[in-house]
Amino acid sequence: MRENLQGLQGLDGTVTARNIHAFVSGDTALLRAHWELTTTGADGKPLHLEGHTAEVVQRQPGGHWLYVVDHPFGAGPL
Repeated sequence: MRENLQGLQGLDGTVTARNIHAFVSGDTALLRAHWELTTTGADGKPLHLEGHTAEVVQRQPGGHWLYVVDHPFGAGPL
């Protein structure tokens, strides 16, 4: 996950995300979101990427959530 995020950060674009679902069961949740990235490709042309995520998170003792599984292209379109 860290490698993928670092690669996206290097694109120097604008990322937007919209949460679609959060199914919570105890301290575990299944999440789904739609994301879009607008940037400039290596060829200087505009580049637009988007996808739907599938993620599993677990609530930690301090109350924050930790990603256990993150699949940025893990869910089909609505």
